[in-house]
Amino acid sequence: MTTTQSAIIKQVNFSYDHNKLQNLLVFLLAFIVIDYVFLKDLLFQVSLKHQIMMNEEYHSKHAENFFEVMSELGDGIGIALFLSFAACVLSTESIVICCMAQGIGCAIVILLKSIHCEPRPFFLIDNLYPRKCSLEHGDPSGHSFVSASLLLCITDRYIHQYKVQNKVRAWSIPVVLILLIGSSRIYNGYHTYNQVVSGFVWGTSTYYFLCYVIVDYLNNFSRQFRFLSNSQKFWNPLTKVFFYGYIIQTALYFYNISYRPTPESWYEMTRKNCPTRKFNIDPKLTDFEKYSITSTVIGAIIGLQFEDTFLPTKDMLKHFEVPFKYLIPSLIVTFIGMLSSIISTLVVSHNDPFILVLWGKSFMPCFTAGFYQTGLSRYVLYKFNLINTTIVVEDAQIKKVK
Repeated sequence: MTTTQSAIIKQVNFSYDHNKLQNLLVFLLAFIVIDYVFLKDLLFQVSLKHQIMMNEEYHSKHAENFFEVMSELGDGIGIALFLSFAACVLSTESIVICCMAQGIGCAIVILLKSIHCEPRPFFLIDNLYPRKCSLEHGDPSGHSFVSASLLLCITDRYIHQYKVQNKVRAWSIPVVLILLIGSSRIYNGYHTYNQVVSGFVWGTSTYYFLCYVIVDYLNNFSRQFRFLSNSQKFWNPLTKVFFYGYIIQTALYFYNISYRPTPESWYEMTRKNCPTRKFNIDPKLTDFEKYSITSTVIGAIIGLQFEDTFLPTKDMLKHFEVPFKYLIPSLIVTFIGMLSSIISTLVVSHNDPFILVLWGKSFMPCFTAGFYQTGLSRYVLYKFNLINTTIVVEDAQIKKVK
């Protein structure tokens, strides 16, 4: 930190919109009541019957392949593509919001899975062979949740930043993608109706929370980041979500293994439907492992520190922007970099020791992705001259970047 910066250290206090938070909590409370009283068991049982029919009577290889592609859009490669797009078209503060949609969204979804402890269809149905044996609990659907929270955040910030006039068209694309991703999780036997609906509701609520309830705090945090003390940078409400959430997840794990044991029938069916999985098949343990994907939050904040240290943004209020003519090459460069963050997931097997699985398949890929999004990707684009550094705005004066 320079002498000038140290002389103007600022405090960014956590703030939120009380009325919007109250409305969100009322909505979620109403959904929880309706879900548990009317929808949960009904939709779960109906979904199991329909999936048996689809698997035995109406199965289509073409439909299976199509929905598997849609499912991948809600997984690692798809999320990397969406975040790469955000990194190329949105301002830094908006990118931070999108990273929080993925990171905080994953924290919420894994905690909810551990609370509900609801099985996936292939835990219960014979001869239902998923292409990917994701063995954490099923409610809510993580793909539905994260695709909703992330795509809605990207679209909202895009419309806000570029003052898009045709909002119906802008919203239609992500909504269709979200619905297709959710449908793919049902058709290919990964989730039930109620689990996908729950993912949609909680994912949309996370988007609303980030883009409307605490958006001012998130924007101020990113804009004033270079003026914050180290304690404010690295111990704040965002990092507390990761660490306190880990404590809660750990407590849930030990509570569940002590008082809510996994039925032996789930293990037997999982071994039959997922023959490649030899070890670590307890969904409670997988929930605990998967919480580490929340590390995107930590990576994103360290990425901001990287940008502040190595890029000429210290005198800028307006962050770098990618000119439209450079969008395609910028997207390609950024996406390749994002793919490098998931290399460890290809090297580490689910049958490796648990600590290695936690580190290589959950923590490290998402930490690296968050760091790359907010920091390293900007540096790469800057070095390739794919980012606009011609003019910046500071105190209403236009200056040249030297």
